[in-house]
Amino acid sequence: MPDNYFLKKKVCLLGDGAVGKTSLIRKFVYDQFSDDYIITIGTKVSWKELNLSGLRGSYKIKLMIWDIIGQREFEKLQHEFFRGAHGALIVCDLTRYETFENLRYWIRRLKAVSGEVPFIFLGNKCDLDTQEISKRDLETISADYETEFMFTSAKTGENVERAFTLLGRNILADHLREHTRTHTTASILDRIVVDFCNTNGGVELAMPLFKQEFEKCGANFANPSTGDLENLSEALAALTANLLDDAHADLMRKRYKVWISEVQ
Repeated sequence: MPDNYFLKKKVCLLGDGAVGKTSLIRKFVYDQFSDDYIITIGTKVSWKELNLSGLRGSYKIKLMIWDIIGQREFEKLQHEFFRGAHGALIVCDLTRYETFENLRYWIRRLKAVSGEVPFIFLGNKCDLDTQEISKRDLETISADYETEFMFTSAKTGENVERAFTLLGRNILADHLREHTRTHTTASILDRIVVDFCNTNGGVELAMPLFKQEFEKCGANFANPSTGDLENLSEALAALTANLLDDAHADLMRKRYKVWISEVQ
């Protein structure tokens, strides 16, 4: 077994406009800070690696950090950017109470697309004297969602690296739980359904195509055999080659082969 495992994980920074999401990323990735406010148009993706330890060895996690526009008018765009997220930092501006009130809105949006993924609340701009959000406020909302919170400052760097590292550890723990538990053919089928739909344009477009291929295979939905999954995987990959390209289809075959091998 190798001593080092390499993982890529997508992280989203969510929160209202001007809470400091871009500045937090800039501080973490480049160790830079600017007082100038520049609105994020759509999204920007940055990268940084973390070296973490786990029970099975050491892990190098490459975080794909998505800085997502905070203006609510771009709801459909945000919905697409949330896809495939493995975790999130949800940020409020300690000097603006309304950004705290909107944290629950961002959680609902994230969960609607990405499901139950790790997230941490950040009260940003803790270096400023005028603050409208208290420690009690963040303790309460964190308890409601059974997660952590931190006070951060992109200007001084306080808790910035610690926040990203903690999220990375939580994502790693989530990954290890997922990949060490016993899998049934039904649970693998569930993963295949979600993956196929995400790959091919979403549930509305892809689910009818999935059902069509599933019926052709004649598989038992409640208790499919590994043979059923293998036949279905090849059919879905062939369909994906027609819808997208051979590269997407080949990656899909490889993913599903690994997943099916996990059946206990």
